[in-house]
Amino acid sequence: MKRLSIGLIVACVSACTGNVSENVSPMAPAGPVTFVLRNPTSAPVYFAWVGQRPELDIEHQGQHLAMTRGCRMLCDEGCECMDCDAAPPIVRRLAPGDQHTFEWSGEWFELLACGTCGCVRPRSAMPGDYDIAVAGARGYQSHGGTGAWNGDLLTNASLDPASSACQATFESALVEGAQTVTLTFVCEQ
Repeated sequence: MKRLSIGLIVACVSACTGNVSENVSPMAPAGPVTFVLRNPTSAPVYFAWVGQRPELDIEHQGQHLAMTRGCRMLCDEGCECMDCDAAPPIVRRLAPGDQHTFEWSGEWFELLACGTCGCVRPRSAMPGDYDIAVAGARGYQSHGGTGAWNGDLLTNASLDPASSACQATFESALVEGAQTVTLTFVCEQ
């Protein structure tokens, strides 16, 4: 009985002193992931561009993974609301038969309740089944202003919902460590 009590006390002290980690996983994270975005069609495809990559729609186990932290503080920094200016929308053109390669580190942001604005905590994608998509279109809409093509990027523009929709998808497993995934656009006629 004495040994059992000592064992329980040691377990409790370890847990209460922070020696037990949250979300411990014996697996290494999935990533980095190198994506190859392909346009095998005979016409350009346009897609939304955010930061240094296409706007990715990633779901894992029914949860949508936020790829950017938006206008929210990291939870370790506090819960105050931030005053952020929205970046102008950007569209990228992918020429017929062309491809674009970009990398995702595997980091995503979990939104947590904190004050009135919430906060985010960086997380790492773990190995498992994922649904990954990049939405595209055959056309774009310019929103005026000073939008001008800079190579294959156009600022102050968005996808034209009246044009044929395109989508590049991946529905499979991501594994531990570095890997390459090909996303191929398929467009409506």
